[in-house]
Amino acid sequence: DLRTPLSTLGNVFRFLSQSDSGLVEKTKTYIQLGERNVVRLIAMVNDLLDIEKIRSGKMLIEHEAVHLDECFQACIEALLPAAEQAGVRLEVEQTALIVSGDADKIDRVIINLTANALKYSKVGDTVRVHAERSEIDSTMPMVTVNVIDQGLGIAEDQLESVFERFHQLKDEKAAEGSGLGLTICKAFVELHGGKIWATRLPQGTQFSFTLPLLAIKPN
Repeated sequence: DLRTPLSTLGNVFRFLSQSDSGLVEKTKTYIQLGERNVVRLIAMVNDLLDIEKIRSGKMLIEHEAVHLDECFQACIEALLPAAEQAGVRLEVEQTALIVSGDADKIDRVIINLTANALKYSKVGDTVRVHAERSEIDSTMPMVTVNVIDQGLGIAEDQLESVFERFHQLKDEKAAEGSGLGLTICKAFVELHGGKIWATRLPQGTQFSFTLPLLAIKPN
């Protein structure tokens, strides 16, 4: 995963060093390609660092009141352009639920799961994101966040292994990712005292995770 974008960057810089000044448009295209690969590399390295911090117990979270509707809005702002470009409808339901946790990490989990759902969706599909009060854990009031797609679905024998480090689905689109995204989602959710799981649907897959409920905004 690291070698491919690095090789691309090498070719990009080699081209730029050898190109003539007249190749303006082609140069811009190569520069943009290089920039995309730099972003991809930085994200991958950050994911690796996060994994190591979690494994060593050095990653801590600060619990505060997190309004899920603000997390949902961050998801819309981050992914709506990509959804529209892919011809997929992104449907995010409003919520009044407030959870206890780290807003940045919760944002990353929701955006990561939703981006994954978009990647495996086809034109005309809908990706739905919503939250509901949960009674899964009777010792503590919880919230369950669900991200539902209409893709081909995950095979039953992969529903648990998808959260393993570097695991990739047996799909040609899997090569686009690092195999770390769902692992980080699982780690972040567990740092909050929650659980995360995947469910195969008649059409598509549902990813769900829980967070501690703090309050519900009055109407």
